[in-house]
Amino acid sequence: MGTQEIEHHVMRVRPELRRLLIVIDGKRPVDSLLPLFRASEVPVLLNELLALGMIVPTETATSFLPTGARDIRDVTPLQPKQFEAACNAAAKAASDLLGNSAKPFIAKIKKCENSSELRVAVSQVQLELMAKLGPDAATLYVETLRAAVQNAA
Repeated sequence: MGTQEIEHHVMRVRPELRRLLIVIDGKRPVDSLLPLFRASEVPVLLNELLALGMIVPTETATSFLPTGARDIRDVTPLQPKQFEAACNAAAKAASDLLGNSAKPFIAKIKKCENSSELRVAVSQVQLELMAKLGPDAATLYVETLRAAVQNAA
């Protein structure tokens, strides 16, 4: 859907969403988008593109790809122990960094049934962290999850 919007203007999203969608390439980390837009606007726009199904988080959850560029199911899923470790670490780190405002995110994380769903939930937490605490907090969050997954391997 994301690549269709870029190529054919299928949904006719507003200009700032389209501009962000065009610069998303799956390689550029989220924090590199901040200078291209108003910093406070990036998390809101990314969440909107996620909700519209136009982007998906990459396997590292630090960048996004337009949907259609690569099917998210192509990403290697976590093994059961890694998935459990990632869910637990995602919930704990969200709580540690966001306090009470993490509750809705933790609820989403606990409902995740697979790696793809978890990547989306993690991306939403990452965007919230970026909006409230800045890119360093979002990076710390992702690094904490990576360490948990590696330790569970």
